[in-house]
Amino acid sequence: MPVPNPLTDQDLIDLDKALQDSRDADELIEMAQRAGLDVSVFRDRNREARERLGRIKQTFFPGK
Repeated sequence: MPVPNPLTDQDLIDLDKALQDSRDADELIEMAQRAGLDVSVFRDRNREARERLGRIKQTFFPGK
């Protein structure tokens, strides 16, 4: 018997929002970099978080 998905449709909506927020943050990070700020840590953290969110989404909501 398959284990039911512990995540809900609202969780999918929240994951999608977080992924979009991460993409939006990329633009702000790029602007800050052009302004001369050292944003390498922010860029790396944002990329890592987006990768984790993507893996969660793919695992619990494949194909969505």
